[in-house]
Amino acid sequence: MQTLLKTGRIFYGLAIIAYGVQQIVIQDFRPQIIPPFPSWAHQYSIFAIASGVAMIVLGVITTGFVKVASCNPATACLYLGIYFLLLIITCHFPYLLFIFPHKLSHLGVWADLLKELAFSGGSFVMTASLLNDQPPTSKNKHSTKDHLFLAGRLFFCTTMALFGWSHFVYNSFISQLVPAWLGMSRFWAYFGGVALI
Repeated sequence: MQTLLKTGRIFYGLAIIAYGVQQIVIQDFRPQIIPPFPSWAHQYSIFAIASGVAMIVLGVITTGFVKVASCNPATACLYLGIYFLLLIITCHFPYLLFIFPHKLSHLGVWADLLKELAFSGGSFVMTASLLNDQPPTSKNKHSTKDHLFLAGRLFFCTTMALFGWSHFVYNSFISQLVPAWLGMSRFWAYFGGVALI
């Protein structure tokens, strides 16, 4: 089980590093991280670059490839989870509820928010799994770990279930993404939806 957890942490950390590198390269926030609101965050590339550097550093710490005395992997994951959750609350929700010009009843408009919700959930699950490796210092620590694990699972599972549902709602579009050589595109779109749910 430890090998599986370690592998998961490495892949999660590498994904965070990749998003950080993308932000540095394009010198802007990925829409999954910050939507067009607030606009000032996109006008000054220093914000995206600083965020990208922070994501790279925290991603490297999460993988466990580099040991940092002042920040262990559990703390790095916790920071990432809080960062992503705060961006959902302060950027994604206001953008979708007050600025976004399209109907919110379409599941597709929530895609970027849901991706960030999965990032946050993954971070909280990683935090809880890393806290399992450390001896508890108080009863409160177990409670915090359990709450983080529950929140992380709910965040991540919500995203997966809604993405799975979108395979049914938008099947004609999703089936176009299936390579022609694979055949039975509608079947594979439905199959992917079932697998995600």
